[in-house]
Amino acid sequence: MTDADVKLKSLLQAWRLERFIEFNGGKHDPDDTIGLLTFMSGRVLQRLIDLAHFGTFKSNEQLIRDVDWCLIDVHAKSLRKIMELSHPTIQAPSLPVASSSDACTATVNPCG
Repeated sequence: MTDADVKLKSLLQAWRLERFIEFNGGKHDPDDTIGLLTFMSGRVLQRLIDLAHFGTFKSNEQLIRDVDWCLIDVHAKSLRKIMELSHPTIQAPSLPVASSSDACTATVNPCG
């Protein structure tokens, strides 16, 4: 795991705990780790880390498709934002648009 992966794991674990407490009506027993894991398993958490590590989380729709979790459609947007905190997506540089005056005006004589 890279430092960014470790950071993401910590962010996701904190997010998972907050959502679990919210989901559970504001209650949480710190000794009850099973309840927390039933909300979001370690396998799902690791899948999110893997997607971030390899830079394959381009859209909310992709997370919904690639993560097998019953609540992913509800939380994809917030999870993607968290993933981008530790693993920013690289935007492709925009290419300048050539104007007609930049176009090559020379003609080529195919007969030589």
